[in-house]
Amino acid sequence: MHWEGQKVQQVSIDDFVEREGISAVDLIKIDAEHYELSVFEGMVKTVQKWRPVVLCEIFLDKERRLFFNSFVKTNGYFAYAVIHEGIVRLDEEITSNHDGLNFLFAPGRTSQVYTSFKEIDLIVTELLKKI
Repeated sequence: MHWEGQKVQQVSIDDFVEREGISAVDLIKIDAEHYELSVFEGMVKTVQKWRPVVLCEIFLDKERRLFFNSFVKTNGYFAYAVIHEGIVRLDEEITSNHDGLNFLFAPGRTSQVYTSFKEIDLIVTELLKKI
């Protein structure tokens, strides 16, 4: 297999949203291969202004666990592990997701600890609540 590296310009989410004149942000999907912390640090204004739901792949280690637990507390968000059949609310702190690497951060709190994807309408309604 042959591959070539490509250099690309990087821009923070905050700068991109401002530069493009984006009027609202409801959802952010992040898959940044170990650069999750940098992405989150570059979207502080966007999170504070629009409180979007954030879906993120995280290679969870001690540094990331501390960072994301702080993010949740500082921003009034709730953390969820995304598993095959639904989402699991992580009330105490973010912990390893034994079903994968995906986590959700949302301004809303689900009424149940576990919510099946079969209840997608309930998930959407509850996660988007701006508390």
